[in-house]
Amino acid sequence: MLLRTDASGQFTMTEVAIGVRQITAFDEEHNVQTQANARLTHPGEEVNLILVLPSTGTITGRVFYADGTTPAPNIKVIV
Repeated sequence: MLLRTDASGQFTMTEVAIGVRQITAFDEEHNVQTQANARLTHPGEEVNLILVLPSTGTITGRVFYADGTTPAPNIKVIV
């Protein structure tokens, strides 16, 4: 089930089956996510979750060839 939060960050999932469900919030703009488990044990139960996304920062750097002085252009950098 895919939902979007509203302007206040709120979401509501209805008709969720009894049991443990892993809920993931993913911020596409900053490429960060967080997860929490929701445990529904009986019909009609409501569970309130607070999901907190991690902070983000910036990583910068330069890539050089083996001689340590020649810049390496167009190299893929993966995090």
